[in-house]
Amino acid sequence: MENNHILTNEEFEIFQKFSIKMTPNTKKDYLSKVILFKEVIKVDNILDVTKDDCKNFIEFIEDEYALSTCEKIFSYLHSFYAYMKREKYIEINPFTFVKKPIVTREKGKKDVLSIQEINQLIDSLHKLNARDRLIMVFLVTTGCLLNELVKVKWKDLIVDENDNFYVRIGQGKKERVVKLHPYCFKLIESYRYFSGLSEVIIPTDDYIFTTQKSQSITDRNVRLIVKKAFDIAGLPQYSAKDLRHSYAAISLMLGADKEDIKKQLGWSDKYYAIRYKHVLNFVDSESIDYLLEKDNFKLNLSTLSEPEDGNEQIYQELLRKAEQERKEAENRQSLFFNQLTDYYTMWVHQIKTPIAAARLLLTADGCHDGEVLSELFKIEQYVEMVLGYLRTEDISSDMKFVRCSLDEIVRDQIHKFASRLGIYEQK
Repeated sequence: MENNHILTNEEFEIFQKFSIKMTPNTKKDYLSKVILFKEVIKVDNILDVTKDDCKNFIEFIEDEYALSTCEKIFSYLHSFYAYMKREKYIEINPFTFVKKPIVTREKGKKDVLSIQEINQLIDSLHKLNARDRLIMVFLVTTGCLLNELVKVKWKDLIVDENDNFYVRIGQGKKERVVKLHPYCFKLIESYRYFSGLSEVIIPTDDYIFTTQKSQSITDRNVRLIVKKAFDIAGLPQYSAKDLRHSYAAISLMLGADKEDIKKQLGWSDKYYAIRYKHVLNFVDSESIDYLLEKDNFKLNLSTLSEPEDGNEQIYQELLRKAEQERKEAENRQSLFFNQLTDYYTMWVHQIKTPIAAARLLLTADGCHDGEVLSELFKIEQYVEMVLGYLRTEDISSDMKFVRCSLDEIVRDQIHKFASRLGIYEQK
């Protein structure tokens, strides 16, 4: 790795010794943070920084970056200065006097998409091109990290004797084989078609996801794709990392075993699952809401085949639960509407009785009080409005097609509105 001349030769030599056991990518990441630090605090030598310089730098990055990124930068610089203190380059690690930015590991509603929002996202993916659509579905259905997705190669795709498809993702201790959703593999085939590749997938070292200018794709490219997809779906408050959190939360809500989720997501510890305890009820409560919004969403559970494994059994149990909840909610809605209809129908007939009686009394006494009759007319109109509203839900019994005389209709309406126009019969 070459010095970019922002660090002095002495500083760069110290960094080289500090990072000697790091992988090239990790070393590059650390170096970028050290360079950023020196550029922001504007010192001639990073050995001469003070605790105030460090505090000012942390305040700067907290305004510029996400809290998780700030925590990472702090940790990098703290370890670098701890090394320099240990090797006697400096006497005191100035970062020991600075408060570390800490990200809470517990996940809340703002970190996790509900099932309704995930379906809202999926429903809008047809507006993306084949590659971007595949990337979004891949992230949603595997829960993988962005740096894992960009490194997936064609040789990492696996098919078993039952035509189930899998993908190998991650590196080192986090390497794992994840089952692909059938829809995801269908999109892979579509992506190959639009990319001009053959139908037969040859296990090569080529990356699956590429750009027009490169044979690979970067994390930044993927973040921009995810942002575009969320914006199109009307969910701009979410980002790429929330797809992974959503996968974990929904899997736990479905009853998946923590050990299985650990293997799926490459967690180092299954107790990461406790971070999602506050969002499980939120995810579960909104699942039925989405189902009810889909007019044609009907589950035909009789067509489901026997589950092949524990995960599939969990999904089928969720479907049965959702179908039962849908039916119960539909019955409750129907009962409520019937009760509402009965109530308003009774109210209409009840209120029309005193109106008719009042009109009869007024005319019988020979009273022609125009204002009273006008107010009665208004009441009649309001009642007809309520009755008309109720009829809009089911007008089949109130429709009648016959030939009518326009002259009679106009005369009836004139007579009906005469009182409103101040026209009264003269004796």
